[in-house]
Amino acid sequence: MYLKKKICYTIVMLCLIVAIALVGVWAIDSTDFKVSGNISYTAPNGPVDAEDVAFLTFSYDDSTSTACVIGCENAVESVEIPSEVVYNEKTYTVTQIDGFAFGESEVTSIVIPDTVTSIGMYAFGFALTDLTIGSGVKTVGEGAFDYCEGLGNVNYTGTIKDWVEIEFDMYSMTPNPFAYTGNFKIKGEIVTSITAEDLEGVTSIGGHVFQGCSGLKEITIPASVTYIGLSAFYGCTGLTNVNYTGTLKDWVKIEFRGSDSNPMTLIKMLKINGEVVTKIQSEDLEGATSIGNLAFYNCVDIQSVEIPSGVVSIGNYAFQNCTGLLSVFIPDSVTSIGASAFKECSNLATVVIDSKSFTSGITAKKDAGYLLAYATKVYVKEGASMGSYLINTSNFTVGTSDKEGYVLYNKVV
Repeated sequence: MYLKKKICYTIVMLCLIVAIALVGVWAIDSTDFKVSGNISYTAPNGPVDAEDVAFLTFSYDDSTSTACVIGCENAVESVEIPSEVVYNEKTYTVTQIDGFAFGESEVTSIVIPDTVTSIGMYAFGFALTDLTIGSGVKTVGEGAFDYCEGLGNVNYTGTIKDWVEIEFDMYSMTPNPFAYTGNFKIKGEIVTSITAEDLEGVTSIGGHVFQGCSGLKEITIPASVTYIGLSAFYGCTGLTNVNYTGTLKDWVKIEFRGSDSNPMTLIKMLKINGEVVTKIQSEDLEGATSIGNLAFYNCVDIQSVEIPSGVVSIGNYAFQNCTGLLSVFIPDSVTSIGASAFKECSNLATVVIDSKSFTSGITAKKDAGYLLAYATKVYVKEGASMGSYLINTSNFTVGTSDKEGYVLYNKVV
């Protein structure tokens, strides 16, 4: 596997070099590099003369007075990238690490200053074992850490609030370097618990930000959060306690980009203000117009759901794998139930449908998100238009209803 990755990486690197040669876009420091020996460099406070860090190659942008690290000599063993460099008597702030900058170097330890805001594609390579990421980083390019399998120590100098705002490339194999160590380390301290105060005011938790952080044990998500990105909690196998400080109505509005975006799926329960949710009543969702995708995915402790009038749609996978769910009430206002919304709800025995028209589209087991796939009793409003799945006598037969105004359909056993 290592050899295959190395070959693939080398091919990509050669292609980039050829492209650069053809286009000729780089304005780089033309210093002749004659470095020998294993260099360990620690940057002093303040600007550094480019000649003093001749083992690093920079490109310079005069219009913004910024510099970009584009290469590193193989003789370097460890380096603290300076935050400012002086070149041709002008001071430039180092704000970028370019694609492949350290990809082929033998550097084992890198400290990225707080001035750097972006890390380019495939920026680091196999040799890297120790990495400090500055608080200013906002974007991480494709494959930046994909080949850093030797990473044993990763540290971040900012806050947890800063970290969750970083935009990691979604197509990388290992977008988050903490996945190699399993430990989420902030300012030298391993973080096992994240509080609502740590995320105060945060509205968005970015994709992959906690991916692979198996050492993370608990997190409290504040009510301010409205979006959680793709695979944000993928591989957080150590999570045992997840809490949300808002209301159920707030929770169903959160946009989850995937099942690994919702941390409740890992502990298989939904906790609101410290209390495990076992039933959802109409007043809990009063005023809501939709239930978002994956909102209750894998929450096995939920036993009953009463959706209030006013809710129009139930999202994809909203209740999937809620194996403890026994009964559901669907109001007349619901016109749409997403894909697999109730799939694998194997104990969902009783379904009450208040709509007189919604059931007409249920002609197969998977329709309406598997709403009736496991039901043994289905109550439908009198006068409703029936789909063929219900009126097919091989599936259901009409029984004696104990609910006034409803027709009872019993599943054929």
